Amino acid sequence: MQNRSKKNNHNRARGIACGFAVCGMIALVAMLPIMRDPSQLFAAEAIPEEELEQYQKDKEEGKKTTSSSSAVQKKHAYEILKPLTEEDEKKSEDVLTSGGAMTLYSSDTTEEEYLAKAKEQDKIFEEYTNIGIANVSDTLNIRKSPDTKGTLVGRLPSNAVCNIESEEGDWSYITSGEVEGYVKTEYLATGQEARKLAQDAIQTKATVHVDEGNLTVRMEADEKADALTAVANGEELEVEEALGNWVKINLDNNIAFVNADYVTVEKYLRTAMTVTELIYGSGVTSVRAELCNYAQQFIGNPYVWGGTSLTNGADCSGFVQTIFATYGVTLPRVAAAQATVGTPISLSEALPGDLVFYSGGGRIDHVGIYIGNGQIVNAASRRSGICIKAVGYRTVTKVTRVLPGI
Repeated sequence: MQNRSKKNNHNRARGIACGFAVCGMIALVAMLPIMRDPSQLFAAEAIPEEELEQYQKDKEEGKKTTSSSSAVQKKHAYEILKPLTEEDEKKSEDVLTSGGAMTLYSSDTTEEEYLAKAKEQDKIFEEYTNIGIANVSDTLNIRKSPDTKGTLVGRLPSNAVCNIESEEGDWSYITSGEVEGYVKTEYLATGQEARKLAQDAIQTKATVHVDEGNLTVRMEADEKADALTAVANGEELEVEEALGNWVKINLDNNIAFVNADYVTVEKYLRTAMTVTELIYGSGVTSVRAELCNYAQQFIGNPYVWGGTSLTNGADCSGFVQTIFATYGVTLPRVAAAQATVGTPISLSEALPGDLVFYSGGGRIDHVGIYIGNGQIVNAASRRSGICIKAVGYRTVTKVTRVLPGI
């Protein structure tokens, strides 16, 4: 009976999709009450013509509706949550996690819950009055002036969000996170296309908040479980799943758990990364500075397990191996083996270009390149890609120098 019910629900979804294509958006709103129990789903309310026109205009421009009409708000909710692709329509098993219109067909979904789901997603977009999404495979350069020779002020990762403030010829002036500047308009998705891309790009993070010390990351959702490592206050962790008293996270591609009392979980969209000039301390040679600057050119590019490509994707040790090979230094392939090369030093002695290692479960499982100012550049995970992190974002196990005398 359960499988038959899912099949029936799926057939209803496809039927509604067909109705949408044939009858148009107004007809779809009229059909909503017969999807399931009419007493629980949306009543077919007429939308005043002028409000409908304004809603359509806002939708085409990628803006959130400002109408207070209940009919418009319900229509807006449906537009937020409806399936974005034919493939999404078929994913009836992923009702609650996909955020698609299949949410309508779960047996316990009420109108209030449906609207709340839409409101949750809508809140993520509320600061973007004219949304743009970086429609690129790697990163989109943000420049100080509308010129390909303009000073680089930031980078917008693939599918990261921005607000389009104005346009000047082939360029758009944008704001995103802490960065503002110009990008080539041709590489931005806008309007409804941008909103759809953004919905797919929503991620979940957990921000650590501890009064003192670090937060212990455990290998199981149990206070008695073995510790994997510890993370610093303010660190943002990639969330896999909220589990009541525990949050399941992905830390440098290790599945682990943190106590939910010490993190704040929220959904977000990636924004631009700042590009700041490195200030090196004494004893830093041009080779070290050049290596660090070279490594940072690939910030925003993807993480790929087992990969060594700086553009198409690398894992942590593959990234380090390829960077150092460019400067004539041969390193082993995996982080644990790389930790055996060079001279061990203390973290306080670290110079840009030294290697920093981290452990999980009693073994070295991650490596990054120290770039000065208490930071490393590393290939972190499939969500974060190649990025900069605080060197103490988790407990440091070992630091080595493989560029002695340079």
